[in-house]
Amino acid sequence: MAALVADRVAAESSPEAPERVQAPEPVAMPQPSSAAEASADETTTGSTPTTVVDLATIWRLAGIENPTINRVRATISEALALQKAARVLMLPSFNPGTNYHYHSGNLLASFGQVRDVTENSLYIGGARALAAETVGIPAIRIFSHLGDALYEPLAARQEVAVRRWDTSATVNSTLLDVTVAYLNLMRAETSLQAYQLSEQETREVQRLTEAFARAGQGSVADAYRARTEALLMHNAVLRAEEQMNVASAELAQLVNLDPSLNLRTVGGALSTIELVDALVPLEELVVIANGRRPELASASAAIDRSRVRVRQEQTRVLFPTIMLGYSPGAFGGNGNFVGGIPPFASITGREDYDVWCYWTAQNMGVGNVAQTRRQRGMLGQAMADRLRVLNEVRAQVAEAYNDAHAFLQRAEEAQLGLESSTSGFREDLNRQRSGEGLPLEVLNSVRLMATERQDLATAVVGYNEAQFRLFVALGQPPTCVRSSSAPQNGPSSTTEPIFRGEPVGASGIR
Repeated sequence: MAALVADRVAAESSPEAPERVQAPEPVAMPQPSSAAEASADETTTGSTPTTVVDLATIWRLAGIENPTINRVRATISEALALQKAARVLMLPSFNPGTNYHYHSGNLLASFGQVRDVTENSLYIGGARALAAETVGIPAIRIFSHLGDALYEPLAARQEVAVRRWDTSATVNSTLLDVTVAYLNLMRAETSLQAYQLSEQETREVQRLTEAFARAGQGSVADAYRARTEALLMHNAVLRAEEQMNVASAELAQLVNLDPSLNLRTVGGALSTIELVDALVPLEELVVIANGRRPELASASAAIDRSRVRVRQEQTRVLFPTIMLGYSPGAFGGNGNFVGGIPPFASITGREDYDVWCYWTAQNMGVGNVAQTRRQRGMLGQAMADRLRVLNEVRAQVAEAYNDAHAFLQRAEEAQLGLESSTSGFREDLNRQRSGEGLPLEVLNSVRLMATERQDLATAVVGYNEAQFRLFVALGQPPTCVRSSSAPQNGPSSTTEPIFRGEPVGASGIR
C-alpha cells in the first residue's frame, strides 16, 4: 500500500503536533450501545489459515486442474483418433471365423428339379461359405468408397487444426479469467488495507473530538458525529473483507481448489505494468491480432474443412465403392447324395478372391445434389463465423486498448487527488489538535482520502487488467509474460513488450 496511500498520520507525540488539550473534568459523552460498537475498532479475522499464492502458481494450477482446459485438450485426442481412422480407410480388415451349415428337405436345383436333400458343411477361414457360392465375409477385406478414402483424411486434418486452435483459444481465455480473478483478489486486498488505514485515521479524529468535548472545548454532537463516521468506516472495512473472501472463493473455483483455503496474494507495492507498448497505434495492434488470434486460425481451418466436404460430395458419384476380399481356409461337408462318407471327411483347403466395384447415384442423383448443397451451406456458415470472430477480435483489441489508456489517466488523477486530500487532512488535523479547526472539516478530509484511495486502487488494477486483456486479445496467453520474481502484482523488471525490443518494467504512478 506504500505506493497507493499517504503516510499515516503522525502520533500525538510527534514534534510537529501541538500539545494536546487536557480535560480536567470529564463531561457526558456518548457510550457504545452494544458490544459490537465497543469492539468496532478491531478488524474481524477468520479462523481459517490463509494460503499465499503468486500469479505464476495460479497459472500453473489452472493449466493442470482447470476442467475447461482439460476438456478441450481431450477433444484434440478425439480429433487425432478420427484422423487416424480416416487415413486407414484403404487398409484391410481381418475377419477370421467359421460357419457350420445343415439342411434337410427340398431344394430347387438350378435346372428346375426339386430334390429332397440332406446336407451339412463346415467352413473355416472367413464366414458364411455355403454350397457353391463365394465367402460372404472374406477373412481379409478392403471395403471403402474411393472418394471417402481420398477426402476424409483431408477433412480430418482440418478438424484436428480446428480443435488445436480452439484449445489454444480456450486456454488463453481461461488463463485470462484466472488472471483477472487474481487481480480482483488483489484489488479487494488493497481496498481492505485502504479502508483499514482510513478507519485508523477516523478513530484518531474521534479520539481528539471526544477529548475536546470532555474538556468542554468541543461539541458533544461533534463527538457523536465522529463516532458515527468511525462506525461507518468500520462497516466499510467489513464489506471489504467480505469482498476479499468472495474474490478468494472465485479464484479457488477457477483453479479447482477448495474455496475454504482463503487464498491471498503475496502483497507488496501495487504499481502499473506495461505488457503492450503504449506507443503502438491501435490500427497496428488490430493487424497483429488478426494474424495471431487462435480463434481466427480455427475459423480459417473450419472453412478449409467445409471446402473439402463440398468437393467430396461433388465428386462422390464419380468414385466407386470397392471391395477386395481374400479368404484362405478349409471347406468340406456331406449329404444324402454321397452316402458312405463320414461327416466333414472331405474337408480340404480352399481359397477365395473377390473384387467388387460399383458406382452409386443416391436417389437418382438428387440425393447427391442435396448433399452438395448442404455442404455449401455449411461452408457459407463457416465464412460468416470467421467474419463474426474477426469483428469480435477487433472489438476486444479496441476495448482493451481504450480501457488501458483510460484507467492510466484515472490512476494519475487519483494519485494527484490522494496527494491533495492527504495534505488537506494533515492541515485539518493539526488545526483540530490546536483547537482552531472543526471536526467536520477533518472528517470531510478523511472521506476524501478514503475515496481517492479506493479510486486509485481501482484504476491501477483496472489498468493492469486491461493490459492483460490487450495482451491476450493480440493472441498471446498470459503465461508468456516473464518475470524475474514471483509476479505478485504483475510482471516486474524483466517483462518485455511484444512489439518493442526494449524491456519495459512495472512503473509507479506519476
